[in-house]
Amino acid sequence: MVFNYTKRLYDLEKTIRRTVRLLCIVYTLQEYVVNIVITKGKSMEPSILSGDVLITEKLSAHFFQNKLKKGDIVNFIKPGSEMILIKRITGTPNESIITNISSFGYSNKNCILK
Repeated sequence: MVFNYTKRLYDLEKTIRRTVRLLCIVYTLQEYVVNIVITKGKSMEPSILSGDVLITEKLSAHFFQNKLKKGDIVNFIKPGSEMILIKRITGTPNESIITNISSFGYSNKNCILK
């Protein structure tokens, strides 16, 4: 049995090139365009349940940053860690909101966003 090594090497090279291209595309999409998040916790129920898989996009944060409004759901990286948080906007700058923030160590229940 005679093997055509030239053809096998060509096929291997072609497969490696396609794999590298695919990995570059996936990396670019994940780094700059979309993010896949598996949720954990009950803070967003009933809209988003614990264990839900979300595909979030990153572009609108750059183009529509000043157009966020009350009720929008946003995700962001928690400062000081790599944990992604998903929250609903409850207020805008210079708006007074009433909330129970005693769990954060504050006694005042009125909070003014800045």
